[in-house]
Parts: sequence; structure tokens; C-alpha cells
Amino acid sequence: MYSDFSMKRMKIGMGLTTLGTLLLEMTMVRTFDVILNSLLGYMVITAAMFALGLGGIYV
Repeated sequence: MYSDFSMKRMKIGMGLTTLGTLLLEMTMVRTFDVILNSLLGYMVITAAMFALGLGGIYV
């Protein structure tokens, strides 16, 4: 159904999206660590990752 080229493009796109999301989360952890209390920053990021996981399960 799909050619090998389109599957490679989809995998590369998925990988870049995942990499971008992880880099954003790490940047947010560092920023919240400086601005807020370090434990509160980790709690905020953990809650956001939990919500993303719940969204993935729901869909």
C-alpha cells in the first residue's frame, strides 16, 4: 500500500516530532527549575507528560 520512500519519510517525521517534544520538555524543566522551586518545576513537567500519555491512550 505504501512505498518504502513514504514509510521512511513518515518514520523520519515521527522521529523529528518526538525529538522536538523531548527537547521542549527538557528546556521547560530547566526554565522552571530556575524560575520556580526545582521540585515544583519537575511536578509541572510530570503532569504535562502524564496528560500527553492520557491523550495518547484516549485516541
